[in-house]
Amino acid sequence: MNSLKKALVAGSVALMVAATMVLGGTAATAEPVTAGLTSQQQAAPEQCGYYTLGPVTARFSFYDHCGDGRVIIKIVYYIGSDEERCVGPGTSNLGLGVSNAYYDRPC
Repeated sequence: MNSLKKALVAGSVALMVAATMVLGGTAATAEPVTAGLTSQQQAAPEQCGYYTLGPVTARFSFYDHCGDGRVIIKIVYYIGSDEERCVGPGTSNLGLGVSNAYYDRPC
């Protein structure tokens, strides 16, 4: 796993803990964000495109652009307006509330 993915996963885990505390109680009673996930699911996937990490209550979304150059991706949210975002090669953290993201066109 490259250093960018490690940093994104570490930052996302901290945010997922905070979200779990808000949604589910205190740090002492909050379920670990990786509970119920296999070790394969806990590791950031080495794949291209959209993927998620975390339990259903705090699922963080990512888009990994494996090609060269910058591309526009369409981000589909569960609630609210969808958006387009120009991303470069590598992993982009899309945050919470995303149901899908996909390649649309070059920037």
